[in-house]
Amino acid sequence: MAFLDPCLISNMDKNKTRLKSLLRQLVQCNRIAESEVDEILCQHSDYAVSMLDRKRDRFMNFDPLKSRLDILMHEHMSGNLHTASCGTLSECCWFFHIVKQLLKEAFQ
Repeated sequence: MAFLDPCLISNMDKNKTRLKSLLRQLVQCNRIAESEVDEILCQHSDYAVSMLDRKRDRFMNFDPLKSRLDILMHEHMSGNLHTASCGTLSECCWFFHIVKQLLKEAFQ
């Protein structure tokens, strides 16, 4: 889940590789359809670019001891704080769904 680390958001190539690996596992476990993978990767890239353009400091200076990752991700994906090509929940629905699943499992 390292691709979700806000401090590493600028390392887009490595994050894409990490996300691809995770998505392959989710396909094998029948958690997502293979046909959704390309769209999720595209949405993740759009999201990362949007966050770097608009909220670089907030992401690069994220401190997990002071703030929760699930709250940061929800704030920025819910559409309350920005708009971009994949900046709102409705525009990043597949990527948001994956993030939500992962964070739910991580915090249980």
